[in-house]
Amino acid sequence: MRTPASVTSLHDRFKCALTHRYFIRLHMTMLILLVFLAGLLASRGLTHAGVRHMGVRYPIAVLFSYLVFFVLVRIWIAYLNIVIAGAGGSWPNRRLDTGAR
Repeated sequence: MRTPASVTSLHDRFKCALTHRYFIRLHMTMLILLVFLAGLLASRGLTHAGVRHMGVRYPIAVLFSYLVFFVLVRIWIAYLNIVIAGAGGSWPNRRLDTGAR
């Protein structure tokens, strides 16, 4: 099934505008490093709290990192909305939807 040319060009324009206006690789690198650091700190904190069993500590640290990931993505989307609003809302013509109402 082929997509219409207008949809393809819209997708290409969106991708091009996103990659050229924002430092996505830098943002995602920082996000992943912060998620890794959160998991590491959670594991270390649990170790210092007396949780020595790796089978308990590891899933808690992973869950904590996962939650930190979602919080950081929300912060990143809020940052993009601020940048878009500061640019006069030229692209996209409306704010990015975070799914929250």
